[in-house]
Amino acid sequence: DLKDFVSCDQFTSLIKLDLSFNSLTSKLESINFGDMVNLEILDLSNNFLESLPINMASLNSLKELRIQNNALLILPEEIGSINSLVILKANDNAFQNIPTSIGDLINLEQLNFANNELRTFPNSLCNIFPFNMDSNNPETGIFNIGNNNICSDCCLENCIEDICILGNSDETCSDLPSS
Repeated sequence: DLKDFVSCDQFTSLIKLDLSFNSLTSKLESINFGDMVNLEILDLSNNFLESLPINMASLNSLKELRIQNNALLILPEEIGSINSLVILKANDNAFQNIPTSIGDLINLEQLNFANNELRTFPNSLCNIFPFNMDSNNPETGIFNIGNNNICSDCCLENCIEDICILGNSDETCSDLPSS
């Protein structure tokens, strides 16, 4: 039982927690992330999660968060307090927007929101561009927003000169509220 597993208080040395492919549907509120002070990688991908616990913000050592392939609708605003985050894989969910706090993730190198229901982005994303790109490592500096409902004449044009938004709609943003 996951609840019995996560109530264990022996997670202070844990560096990676992989709960992917477990058909999880709960909100995971029973997990005390505050005890996982050394956790660097959290993989919750390929489940049926509809929300994430707010207490994930206490993961001060987290470098990689994998939440792709779930049924997530909302990314908690508290995500912006995980300053150590380098990789955020949030593709293949049902996100319609991104919290403004995403702009506080100054160490972010990879951000994947492909295959969601996004229509626009918060201007705070300009705070983290350009990503920490390393030309010798093709895995860094990735920003993927393909296959969303993002219109071609809006979103981040003030801070990104060259961006490819493949697979997005071609509608205008005149009727969209600003983020």
